Amino acid sequence: MRNRIVVSGLVYGASGSTIVSQKVEDAITARGVTLEPGLSYSGIAVFTNGANTRTTGAEITANYASDFDNIGHVDWSVGFNYNATKITKLVQLPAAVQNSSFGQLNLLNLTSTDALTTAVPKEKVILNALYTAGPWTVNLRETVYGKTSQHVSSNSSYVGPQAMNEVIDITGITDLDIAYKLTPSLKLDIGANNLFDQTAPKTPNYTGSNGYPRPVGGAQVFNLPYGFAPWGSNGGYYYGRVTYSF
Repeated sequence: MRNRIVVSGLVYGASGSTIVSQKVEDAITARGVTLEPGLSYSGIAVFTNGANTRTTGAEITANYASDFDNIGHVDWSVGFNYNATKITKLVQLPAAVQNSSFGQLNLLNLTSTDALTTAVPKEKVILNALYTAGPWTVNLRETVYGKTSQHVSSNSSYVGPQAMNEVIDITGITDLDIAYKLTPSLKLDIGANNLFDQTAPKTPNYTGSNGYPRPVGGAQVFNLPYGFAPWGSNGGYYYGRVTYSF
C-alpha cells in the first residue's frame, strides 16, 4: 500500500518544561486551546498518509467430517493464517516541527510503526469442532494467536524504565457454544467467548523520582492490560440466548 492512511505518533509541542516544537505549540493555541503551566506534555496526532507498506502472507484451511452413527456427527476444521507487514517508506515531518535531539523526525514514531508491523500477530491458527446429535449442537473453537509486541516509548528520548517493549506471548483463546432445539423454530444457547477469561499482561510499575509507584511508559492507569491484545482487553464474555425463527 502506498501513502497509507495511518494515525501519526504524537507530535510534541512541549515535554515538561522543554519546548520541542514551537510551531506545534502555536498551532494548538491557534485553535483556542489554553495550555496551562505544569502540563506533562502537549502535542497533536493526526490521520495522514504517513507510510508505504508491503504485506505478504498465506492462508490454508482444511475440513474433515466424522460420523459416529447414533452418537452424533462432528465437523472438524483447521485454519492457518500468516501475514507479515514491512514498512517500505516513512514520511518525514515538515522541517518546521522536527527536533532531531528529541527524536521527532517522522510522522510515525516507534509505537506507531509497531502498530503496523509487530502489534498484530503474524500467525493465527483456528481449530474448530462442531458436534451435532439430534437437537443438540456443540461448537468448540480454539484460536491460537502468535507473539505480538509494541514499544511504549513515544520518542527516542525515553530511557530507563519508560523505554519498554511490551510483549504478549503465544496465546490460545477458547470459545464454546452449546445449543438445544426445543422445537424446529425455538433454540436455546449458552456459551462463552474467551471461556477461560484470558487477559493480556498488565503494564508494570516502577518507582518514580518522587518515590511513588508509576505505570511504565507514562500510562495513567495502574495494572492496565496491554491494549493491543488481538482478542481484546475485556476478558471472558458469557451469554445465554433464545432464538426464534419464523
